[in-house]
Amino acid sequence: MAKKHKRSQIGTLEKRKNGIYYLRVVIKSIRIPDCKGGWKYKQIKKSWSTGTSDKEKAREFQKNFVLPLQAERDIEKIEGLEARIRCIKKGVEEEERKKPALKVVDALDYYLDREPDISEGTRRVYNDRWSRFVKFMDKKLGKGVAELREVTPNMAEDFLDELKMTTHSATYNGYLMLFKLLWKKLYKKAKLTCNPWKDCENRKVVSTPRRNLTTEELKKVLSSLEGEWKMLFSIGLYTGMRLVDCSHLEWSAVNLTANELSVVMQKTKNHHPVPIPIPIHKDLFSLLSAVPQEKRTGYVVPECAHAYDCGSANYHIKRIFAKCGIETNKPDERGGRKICLVGFHSLRSGFVTMAAEAGIPFPVIQAIVGHGSTRMTEHYYRATKKNLVQCVEVIPSLIGDMVKPRASITLYAEVIDLIKSRMLKSETMDEGIRRLISLADKAQVACDLPTVQMKADCEATNGVDMAA
Repeated sequence: MAKKHKRSQIGTLEKRKNGIYYLRVVIKSIRIPDCKGGWKYKQIKKSWSTGTSDKEKAREFQKNFVLPLQAERDIEKIEGLEARIRCIKKGVEEEERKKPALKVVDALDYYLDREPDISEGTRRVYNDRWSRFVKFMDKKLGKGVAELREVTPNMAEDFLDELKMTTHSATYNGYLMLFKLLWKKLYKKAKLTCNPWKDCENRKVVSTPRRNLTTEELKKVLSSLEGEWKMLFSIGLYTGMRLVDCSHLEWSAVNLTANELSVVMQKTKNHHPVPIPIPIHKDLFSLLSAVPQEKRTGYVVPECAHAYDCGSANYHIKRIFAKCGIETNKPDERGGRKICLVGFHSLRSGFVTMAAEAGIPFPVIQAIVGHGSTRMTEHYYRATKKNLVQCVEVIPSLIGDMVKPRASITLYAEVIDLIKSRMLKSETMDEGIRRLISLADKAQVACDLPTVQMKADCEATNGVDMAA
């Protein structure tokens, strides 16, 4: 059986000649030279009377007397151990610092390898942005040698200053979000001691929405195209899909018999992998039907898909708009990168606007274009002059009898001749029209006059403008 360790008491009890016990305690030890050229320790002791000849009472006195001294010694021991632990930790940290840590060039790959749920599109964006930061650090510390922990707040500030001169606010905020994310996720692996991006703030985003193309512009663009690029633009215009989905549309998703496309949107496939049924417009149906049966395999527009994967699709699209005299960019007033006014995404915005103008509810449009909420669909809607005029005209008159505005109508030549044959000699053309319409309403029979085609705000070409 193991012998239990008995904690030693401070001090020694000594019984004097008078029979009283005294407590003798070592106050301190001093080091003095010995006769052999070394050192020895001399203890300085002090005695206290216990005031009793009873040994048990003397021990009780000893216990109570030395209790504070014992606590002080325990505290000293603990403090000594803590200091030793801190010293050991510091040594370990120094040794760890000497070892190589995660390099800047490898940091993003390390993170992405452990995040399999990140989509391919997001990975491409992250890689493009991180590559720019890697080039910046290579200039600062040498190619491929910079470690993530070597990035200082000053370096971070310099890089952000460079971004402010060449990127828009939304892109700037995207860079900053990526940096904060990586420093948070790789804090231990990269042996980081601080986050240089912690106090960096996002910039205020002032967005310039892409404008809708007019009907004349769309006709001009489509008439100038042929082959796959005409097919690509038609898919974008008549389905409202994004460029990535239009480029990667496969024939397996095209059902000409059911007259619909079955598409899983690339942007939302992770949280909404269900195919979206999109009806095929008659113009798009004609283009798709014209493709020979033996060629209906793989991508619908393989050339455009290859251009998109290589990153050159947008350059082709800008050249197409430029050839049609459509300005795609405008200079940034702040001196940054040019602002995009027209692009392939304008077709998506135009699809939403035209569908909304036709009275299609936003939830239905949302289902076709694959938006996560109707709020995003509303963001793509652009109010036109026609919408604004309709909005004002539906408000009823609440003031009373007011002078009605004069509307302009167009009467074609054959209609004018027929009206003149029915007019009285004393009537003007205006009075004759009103009388004939009144007679037709009272008789409740169909008038034999041809349909009068009224066109507001239109110039008469073959007829005469009259005030109704």
